Amino acid sequence: MAGNCPNVLAQGTCSDTNCTYSHTITTCDACNLVFVDDDAYQSHLTSTKHKSRVSGSSVVSHCSVCIANITGGEKGWDVHIKGKRHTSNVIIKGVSAETLPQAATTTTKNTFCDLCQSMVYNPHWNAHIKSDRHQSRESFTRYRSALEDAEADKNGVTIEGNFDFDFVDPATAQGGVHTYVSIITSAVHSRCVLSELRLASSQGTRTIIPVFSAVLQGTARSITSRSPLTVTITLRQGHIGRYEDRLEFIFEDTQLRKVFVIIRTLKAIVGYKADHEALRPRAPYVPRTRSAYKPITNVVEGIKPPALSAVKYVVRLPRADIPRQLQAMLAGSESTHRLMSNIKRIFMPNSLNSDTYGKHFKNLLWIEEYKMEQDLERYDILEATLAKYNSYYYLEVPGLAEKRPSVLVGDLILVQERGIRDGRWFQGHVHVSNVTSVIYLNILSHKATLYLFRRGLGIRDRQWFEGHVHVVRQSEVGLRFHGSFTQHPEGRRFHVRFKLNRIPSRRQHQAMDSAFTEDRVLFPHVSHIAPGPARRPASVGMKLINPLLSSNAPQLQAVASIVTLRSGSPPFIVFGPPGTGKTITIVEAILQVLEADPRARILACAPSNSAADLIASRLRVDRVNREDRKLNVNQLFRFYAASRFKNQVPDDLLPFTATLPDGHFTVPPMHKLQDYRVVVSTCVSASFSAGIGMARGHFTHIFIDEAGQATEPEAFVSIKTMADSNTNIILSGDPKQLGPIVRSAIARELGLEKSYLERLMDSEPYNLKNSYGKRYVAGVPLSSKYLSCRLIRRFLQTLSPNVVKLVKNFRSHDAILKFPNQTFHQNELQKCAQSSVINAYLDSSYLPSKKFPVVFHAVAGKDDREASSPSFFNIDEITQIKSYVQRLKSDRAFRTGIVYSFQFRVFQI
Repeated sequence: MAGNCPNVLAQGTCSDTNCTYSHTITTCDACNLVFVDDDAYQSHLTSTKHKSRVSGSSVVSHCSVCIANITGGEKGWDVHIKGKRHTSNVIIKGVSAETLPQAATTTTKNTFCDLCQSMVYNPHWNAHIKSDRHQSRESFTRYRSALEDAEADKNGVTIEGNFDFDFVDPATAQGGVHTYVSIITSAVHSRCVLSELRLASSQGTRTIIPVFSAVLQGTARSITSRSPLTVTITLRQGHIGRYEDRLEFIFEDTQLRKVFVIIRTLKAIVGYKADHEALRPRAPYVPRTRSAYKPITNVVEGIKPPALSAVKYVVRLPRADIPRQLQAMLAGSESTHRLMSNIKRIFMPNSLNSDTYGKHFKNLLWIEEYKMEQDLERYDILEATLAKYNSYYYLEVPGLAEKRPSVLVGDLILVQERGIRDGRWFQGHVHVSNVTSVIYLNILSHKATLYLFRRGLGIRDRQWFEGHVHVVRQSEVGLRFHGSFTQHPEGRRFHVRFKLNRIPSRRQHQAMDSAFTEDRVLFPHVSHIAPGPARRPASVGMKLINPLLSSNAPQLQAVASIVTLRSGSPPFIVFGPPGTGKTITIVEAILQVLEADPRARILACAPSNSAADLIASRLRVDRVNREDRKLNVNQLFRFYAASRFKNQVPDDLLPFTATLPDGHFTVPPMHKLQDYRVVVSTCVSASFSAGIGMARGHFTHIFIDEAGQATEPEAFVSIKTMADSNTNIILSGDPKQLGPIVRSAIARELGLEKSYLERLMDSEPYNLKNSYGKRYVAGVPLSSKYLSCRLIRRFLQTLSPNVVKLVKNFRSHDAILKFPNQTFHQNELQKCAQSSVINAYLDSSYLPSKKFPVVFHAVAGKDDREASSPSFFNIDEITQIKSYVQRLKSDRAFRTGIVYSFQFRVFQI
């Protein structure tokens, strides 16, 4: 790949018409670096060093009192001037304590590098100036100097005019907008001529489609004091974004026969100025300052919200606190590589088997929890204010709308008031939660714990008040505290600390502690696949409930295999790439199992509420056609956590839930719960059945949909708490899609990122290439209405498959399907979507390629952040999205979905 042009780097321009290097130079002005291409630049923008330089935390200052250079930017300077060394020197020298930072300087031991803005130990100086990073900064400095020289007027020639188009409406820019510049000379006897106008973007090998153009008006090219030249510069670009180029004016002095160049930078923002004004940051971005962590030992408990007692559990969750030795190791200063090595050697079992399974994953859960707690610390608020309304204390939480931090009803928040000598922390539970950024603290209530700290000087045992979150709004939460908490918070400042909600983690630990360790589920082997006929279904035939499956052999095989599984079989897997009908296959299988066996009881789970809702919605009886064979309110129960609000639940599923008079979700009496034929919940919440005392083995089948998105401990919450030797496990998903989200790099490397589904698919019994894991049935004459049990039994006697791959794609156009099909699925996927759907936009005016129904639209925009919000947003991208939506709405009444990287910016869109 061609690199940056050395002539441009050295002179700001290049006269070689055959130059093979790139003339589009990418730089970072904040870090003084030059990059070989845009990919390297984009990677740099995400680096810690760039973020430190932008935030100012890498700035080195000099203290004239201590004769020392101070690192750490403004924060480091504040720490220094409050330290013992500086305070002592101020007293000794009799100078003012209000010392202002000065520019860093070279000392006897260290040399300050102005280019790199860093201190270099003198013996290392020669190596430093030869380093790639220093050489790059030297290159940047030379390049900037060359540009400044190239931009200067020369030889009496001056170029005047406006080269910045500022904001231009897209419609206007598409038609072309012009600006005019003049080339004049002050030399009476000038013999200079304009020989060429050239854009840097059109030179070298890395050329781009020109946005700007420049044309000389008239035919005259000689410049005289009486007859200046006029150049028309045109911007023509219909796409929203920010554009920049360099225009090179190449002159020749005919008398001296010398060529010289003057350059000007062209700029334009194609977009709507009103949008930029409406969406621009209202306050400059200021990174959150993480408070120094101090252990919390003195907490005054708050008032719990009613949601926490909505379900009467009889089995208590284990505390499952992180072992002190493991916590101490994680808190050390060792490198990640060394830390992981030590953890593997000291804490992790030598091998993973049914005996060590629980210990293995409990350690991974603790490692992940430690990282989650660390991440939560960054959201501590040092100067918070509270507003009291009735019994609630409302706390505004920056970033709440983006779920940074994520706060739910029942969470805990600790608070300490500044200046109070007893230093108590008050615990508040979140009672009210909404989408604006305020948390109501009824000190003692919601899912996240918030700690408020009374900050006292010199007090060793400071007390925190624990607030339970009772209310969550868009930007605030409502808390309730203990009665001893101040009744008049107005004008007072508090230290706020968010506590990690450990309930999900404790449920997973409970599962890992379970005595259920059957190899046929944890580590299935080919020996677990017993030969011979499958269990005879109770019914003579199997009539399809969903006729869409009638012509799909893989789906039919999956359903038939699940229905005829013997009790206590190894897990069965429905492997389905996107759009192949995994969920409708699972739903059909559930309904067929229920019809085949009146004693069947099913627990259906998914990692998210949305996925679980989809299963429940597909299983429920149609209100219009009540004669169908789906489930009514006496047969299907959808369990929700009590912290979930009714407005978060689809209306058609509310009749399938149980609620208390106060509106909180709960569970029905045990006898009624046992009568339900299907219970649907999220993976982590599935332990509720064991928690309320339901007997192990009650469920004959446990289905886990989207299993590839759950960590293995999450998937096993339902299995290890409710399965017995006869329970059949059915997994569906695609291990080749995005897996579970794991925050800890150590936990990821040690295996927590690999789902249970993926681990099984990597094992011999589920290998699609051998005889144990068959792909699908081919050429089996299955009826559109009835499946012959005799045929099923005969087929399963020979194959006994335990994984079925669905290969018919009902969602995507060929052009979209081609890449994943070739890359991940050995070209097995078949296009089966309706042509009227997948071809609806072919030949559309929106498509650059009329036969390819996808638009990849890169916007040359600018990322911004506002105040202390952690989210980036790009006004140019938002404006482009708005433009697309407006065009789509004016064309056809199709529903439009928008996915954006950060939640708060969704509200802006």
